[in-house]
Amino acid sequence: MSDSRVVLAPASAPAPEPSGSAKRRRPRLIAAVAIAALLVAVAAAAAIAWPVSAAVARGGVVIRQDARPWACASGAITTQPVDDSLDDGQQQFDSLVTVTKGLDCRLRIIVDNTGGRAVSIDRLTLPLFGPGSRVDVVATQLDGDFSTTYPVQTAGDDLDARFDIAGGLTVDPDTAEVLSVEVKYSKKGSGCSLSAGSSTSDFRPVVQVTSRRMTGDVVASHGWFGFAGAAGCP
Repeated sequence: MSDSRVVLAPASAPAPEPSGSAKRRRPRLIAAVAIAALLVAVAAAAAIAWPVSAAVARGGVVIRQDARPWACASGAITTQPVDDSLDDGQQQFDSLVTVTKGLDCRLRIIVDNTGGRAVSIDRLTLPLFGPGSRVDVVATQLDGDFSTTYPVQTAGDDLDARFDIAGGLTVDPDTAEVLSVEVKYSKKGSGCSLSAGSSTSDFRPVVQVTSRRMTGDVVASHGWFGFAGAAGCP
């Protein structure tokens, strides 16, 4: 006779209750995960906002001039008005200096910080003021609103004059600093670089600006200074 008895499996033991310490750790773990996620979001936002803020600060830098950008010990200076629309509504002038052998001038360049954050001016570049340009002048040194004089370096295949400002020149918000460049006569090649009555202008200064450890160039809206030819070769 077969055994028809039913064998009952032993009842499963109830799951142990979490200990008090485990219950306390769970909210802490959730809070830690939430804080980590928040920190990642903040870091991502900062990574985007930092360069944007630096670009906005550079955008507040304006290269401009006053009514007499040239100051010359020798050399005739003439001026002519330029359309206001070329410089955000500010009156500008083309100021031309006549190239002669005794040319000894200073070119004043005003760097205006219209933004809300201090910036550093680290370099000034003057296109076509180098020894390889076609005009018989060279920029030789830079000074201005600082005590140190900086010698010229060249860039752009010696066409441009470049001045590196060691340590940078700080321009605070809503203030302006003056860069003063010495310009001398320098004969380049044979013949006249400018004939009588001719002129050349639209040299656009460029400053290298650093804000929040990020660097970029700011170019003048137009060139407001240049050179005129004299009768005969200097």
